[in-house]
Parts: sequence; C-alpha cells; structure tokens
Amino acid sequence: SGRAADLIAYGFKRTRKKDNKPLTMEEVEKKIMSTFELKYDPSGKPPDKAYDLLDQLNSILHDPMLVTVFSLQQADTMDIDKALLHALLKAERSHPESQLQLALAWNRSDIARQEIFTAENRKEWQQIN
Repeated sequence: SGRAADLIAYGFKRTRKKDNKPLTMEEVEKKIMSTFELKYDPSGKPPDKAYDLLDQLNSILHDPMLVTVFSLQQADTMDIDKALLHALLKAERSHPESQLQLALAWNRSDIARQEIFTAENRKEWQQIN
C-alpha cells in the first residue's frame, strides 16, 4: 500500500494499454516525480533516483500475471482475504500442491474448487501425492 503501490497500479494500467511493453521515463515522469516528491536536477532532468524507480517498476511489471491490483476503498474484510489468497495462488501457478496447501491453510475450500480443481488443471492436481 502507499506510494509504491499507487505507482505500480498506475504502471500496470499503462503497460496493459501498450501490450506490456516497458514504460519510458516520458510516460511516467510526472507520476514518479510527484509520487515520491523528487526534484529535478539543475539541468531540468529527472534525478537518478527517478530512473532507478522506473527500472524497478518495469522489473515488477515484467510479468503482469504476478501483479494483483486491489482497491481497499471498495472492499470489505473478506474481499481482502480472498484477494491476498488469489495473489498467492497466482504466484504458485505452476505448483498445484503448494496452491492446495495455501488454500487449506487459509481454510478456503471454495477457492480450492474455483482455482485449483479446475478442468484446465486436472492433469496437475491428479499427480498430487
């Protein structure tokens, strides 16, 4: 949450509009500068920190399947719980056993049915020991 989350959400929306290509400083300069209250150098260019933040942002957005954008203003407690578990399951997409352990640890058999025990995942979950 906070400034970094706002920048990641902004970057995520921007990259989705441009086929997940890396962002350029021109596209996000104003957002980075205002979000982190950075000052331009004497020549009018963004400081090195802005470019470091852009590199970090592009690194995060490199695999958009691992990004989950969630609005706390439009959620209740159960939504937060569900969103966190969905994010963790996305991160463990290739490991159905880990996914199942997470769902069971969170006592969410409903999510296990929705996300793990699907027709698309049948081959993977049938191999769970």
